[in-house]
Amino acid sequence: MVCRMRTDWQAQVETMLDEYGRLRARLASVHDALTALTATATSVDGMVTATVGPQGRLVGLTIDPASTPHAHRLAEKILATAGEASTRAAQRAHEIVAECVPSRIRAMIPDDLAGLAVVDPTDLSRQET
Repeated sequence: MVCRMRTDWQAQVETMLDEYGRLRARLASVHDALTALTATATSVDGMVTATVGPQGRLVGLTIDPASTPHAHRLAEKILATAGEASTRAAQRAHEIVAECVPSRIRAMIPDDLAGLAVVDPTDLSRQET
């Protein structure tokens, strides 16, 4: 009787461990897909195309050169400015969360709080759409 109970228990533990392994692999796959996610939209008139990353952050912008003589420079400035605003928002979110937790835990809060990457906005202007 004791041996049978132990065997049943071991089988249940093995089943749970197998299920955990499958779930962990699936979650890793979901994480990778979400990290790589982008979406692109073009205005109805075709003059502006914007690409955003997984958090909705502007990562690419194309302005039709026919719309303005300095379309490329304007797109770069918009990308840099949007990147700076996003960085500031991420930093402020970090500060808000840090205010709510004990000081001994604050050091454990990642700088890129919940995936809100803090990046150099000039890197955004070099990305291709």
